[in-house]
Amino acid sequence: VAIWAQVHIQQHRGMVIGVILVALFCISAAESRPFVWGERALKHFDTEDDCLKLAKGWARRDTDRRKPKSQKPLDLTIFLHVPRTAGRFFDFCVFRQAYPEEERCPKAYHELPHGLLNPMSRRNSCSLLTSHYDYRVVEGVAHRGDPNVVMMLRDPLDRALSAYEFATEVAARNLGKAPRREIPGKVPTRWVWPWSGLTPYLDDILNSTSRLRRLELRRNAGQNNPEELGKPKGTCPATDLSSCMQWEIDEDRLAEQQDEAMNPYSCSMTYPLEKLMVEDLWLESIDNAMTFQLLGITSNTPHGLGDKNDVETEEITAARLRQCVRSGGPSSPASKVLLQMALARLMEKVDMLLLHDRLDDSVRLGFAKLRSFGVDASMDSQFSRCVQRTQHKMQKRTDKGMSNLLWPDGSTLEFNKRTRAALPADIREQILSANWMDTELMILGRQLFQEEFARMESEGLLEESPVETVVGQAGGFREPKPKPRRRR
Repeated sequence: VAIWAQVHIQQHRGMVIGVILVALFCISAAESRPFVWGERALKHFDTEDDCLKLAKGWARRDTDRRKPKSQKPLDLTIFLHVPRTAGRFFDFCVFRQAYPEEERCPKAYHELPHGLLNPMSRRNSCSLLTSHYDYRVVEGVAHRGDPNVVMMLRDPLDRALSAYEFATEVAARNLGKAPRREIPGKVPTRWVWPWSGLTPYLDDILNSTSRLRRLELRRNAGQNNPEELGKPKGTCPATDLSSCMQWEIDEDRLAEQQDEAMNPYSCSMTYPLEKLMVEDLWLESIDNAMTFQLLGITSNTPHGLGDKNDVETEEITAARLRQCVRSGGPSSPASKVLLQMALARLMEKVDMLLLHDRLDDSVRLGFAKLRSFGVDASMDSQFSRCVQRTQHKMQKRTDKGMSNLLWPDGSTLEFNKRTRAALPADIREQILSANWMDTELMILGRQLFQEEFARMESEGLLEESPVETVVGQAGGFREPKPKPRRRR
């Protein structure tokens, strides 16, 4: 065997070296973009008793911290940014307006900065940390004191649909070409959880030969180039041109029949929502993400919080708990324990609770809360400019992706309130059923928000917003309309 291996290595030396280089590149890329789904735990199925034991053990993490706040406050605001809850807008236009650049922690969406939680590191002197990481980051600084925790909630159905729309749009930005190269100082969206898993998965599906061919045909249809519609696009071999072209014609005819309903959630140019929402990638990162973020059991494990072995153990336990919730459902004892833990944390541990469907009110409450944290924050002209700039950037990026998703007549696919309302009732029910934990969390969240908003309003602590940041058709922002100035 050794002689045979030596001979073949010498004969195929170039190939062997190439394979080694590719392997080293992949390892380097994986290390620079860590993304853990807990695969080892997904194949492990616990009994109901095992799940209950795991859940009770996880809930004991709060046993020694039952008081709303300990005696030692910490000059650090942690924004637990749940994906697709307008967190990017709040980070840019509220938090960054209040905290100067030198007071912000290094970017933490891709990975936690080294030394951030080390009491001996200079980096722990920062005052604002925004990240998709979960509550384990809050626990990681517990030895230093209690930080100010911020969280924003959104209707579970709207958040799930927005996640599908965004993942599809990000994948469509690079339809037919390689993803954009890294830009120094910026982290591409497709590197950030959960898009670091969903986007590459959709890349492979959307970049099929048939979809790229249809995209070119539909662009010609939109540009009134009928002479181009019947020409082969180089996808058929010359040896079998006629039969291959007939197969393409038949396939495109079926695609047009599928697109007659004009349903962007199930058409020939996208991966159907009903299929994606049962994939492991979706189940592990989208369903009940708000509750899992608060519990600290998301698939986005924050590394660098402590001993490596402890982090890996917690990672596996978190994945098993997610599996317990999916398999047990609302009636399982383990799910009930975890839900009560999440509700208690929402009431006792979250200092600033915001709501996506009350965005204007959340902006007003957010600035008032920041002032209560001792931060000099106000809604001035800088905030107004940020709202307009953010809306423009978001719309520009969305248009770029959606321009690659076309109907047979060449018009662009759109996600909006009308298309969401037209979703079949069974799919809507399936999404709500899968996100039952987030539904319960949202009910309590709306109640807590209203109580706090009414209290601060009655005490005269809320400013009037200089612009309207109304949620747009598909979860974005409409063009802000300046309010008329009052005459003095």
